[in-house]
Order: sequence, then C-alpha cells, then structure tokens
Amino acid sequence: MNAPTTASRTPFIIILILLLAITGVQYFFNFNGLTASAAMDQAQIARNVARGQGMATNWLRPIQMVSGSTRAGLNPFLSDAQIREQETILAGQGESLVNPEKFNPYALRDTRNAPLNILVEAAVFKVAGVHKFDLWSMTGSSMIYLPDRIVAGISCMFFILAVLSCYYILHQMFDVTIASFTCLTMILSNLFLQYATSGLPQMMMLFFFAWGIHFLYTALQNREEKRKFLMPLIYSSICFSCVCLAGWIGLWPMAGFLIFVGIRFKPHGLYCIA
Repeated sequence: MNAPTTASRTPFIIILILLLAITGVQYFFNFNGLTASAAMDQAQIARNVARGQGMATNWLRPIQMVSGSTRAGLNPFLSDAQIREQETILAGQGESLVNPEKFNPYALRDTRNAPLNILVEAAVFKVAGVHKFDLWSMTGSSMIYLPDRIVAGISCMFFILAVLSCYYILHQMFDVTIASFTCLTMILSNLFLQYATSGLPQMMMLFFFAWGIHFLYTALQNREEKRKFLMPLIYSSICFSCVCLAGWIGLWPMAGFLIFVGIRFKPHGLYCIA
C-alpha cells in the first residue's frame, strides 16, 4: 500500500468539505420536520425507552392489541356476547375483565421495529433530556419540533460517518479515483440526502454494512496471505448483525454473508455456523 501523499489527501479534503457543506444545508435549511411515519414511530418508542417504559409504543396495531390483552388475562378471540357474559360474571365477583396493571392501550409493547436505531435515539434523548416533556414543549416561535431535529441529526451523523467510511474502504480496496467518485455520487444524490434527514435507520445500516464489507475483505486478504483471519470474520459478523438490528431488511445481506463465508472459508460451513 502506498504511503499517503499531499496529492492523495487533496481529494479527501474536497470530499469532506462538500460532505459537511451539503449535509449542513440539508439539515439546517431544507429540513421541515419528520415526514416518514416509521421515523415518527421509532422516535416515540425511543422517547418511551428514555422514560424507562421499555419498548412501548403509542401506536395501536391489531397484533399488539392482541398481545397486550392476552397478557392482561383477556381472550381477544371471544365474541362480543362471550365478552359481555364474562364481564358480568367477573363484575359479580368484584373483579375487572381486564387487569389494568398489565394492560395499557397507550403503552403497548412494540413488536414491529428493529431495536438498534431506537436504542441509539433513546440514549441521545436521555442525554438531551427529551424524555422530560415539560422541557421540550412546542413553542410558538418555532415551526419545527426540536426533538425532530435531534432525530434528523442522528441520521445526518451516520450519513457523514457512512460516506467517510466508504471513502476509506474504497481507497483501501481500489484507489483514490474510485473512492472519490463513489463518495461524490453519494453526496450529490438527492435520495441519500433525503434519507440523511429522515430519521430512518438506513444511514446507520449503510455505515455498518460498509464496515462489514471491509472486515470481510480483510479476512479474505489474510486468508490468501496465510495469516489469521478469524478476528476480521468476527468483526464482519458483528457489523452485519448490527445491520439486521437496525432494520429487518438487513436479514438479506446477513444471509448472503453467511452463505459466502460458509462456501469461501474452509472447512466449509464451519465459520458460517460459528
């Protein structure tokens, strides 16, 4: 590998300046609040986590209503007539049909969203004090809810880290020209910029996916050079696992990773199982 020179550092400096400038414009001037329903859902779950209520959601979904009512002692598959009959019997015994301590329709356990992005947002909310409602009430002077900016800021941070990571990894694997062109394409892509302030976990997934590829490439290099490759494989599997935990669609690249490792590294299948 060639040593870094001033000429090789110049494209990186240009990419860095463009990245910070364009992301800053997108974040401070073009952001008008969260618009994706999934981002809003994950943000309110993160707020509940920061408040110590666990992975609870205020969104009512049939599967969560069924799960919550079952834990409270109510069979959700009874007919209306059977429910009224059971309620009358329990009322005569001085008991309630649903245990209010175990069932809260405004804090149902979430079973839909991947947890990693939510937990990262919850940690930031806890530090910033977003979980304290009286400190973050909407003011008349602002058109954008400030916690929305915090959520978008987390996505922007992972976008910046993902682009810089891609530059480093592509520079290692190929050359400065391919790395610069790829990162420039990412920075100038309107779709990437929309995701960067969406509050969705795609930028976090891209960040971990890039490093998963990097460690897998390192393991392949070490294997060809007869060096130890187990630790890079472990790091790669951790990164791909984080992709899965950030979004369930990450199960597909994880499956591809396991199949590739099982075929490429001998004894076949051993490292895939490990």
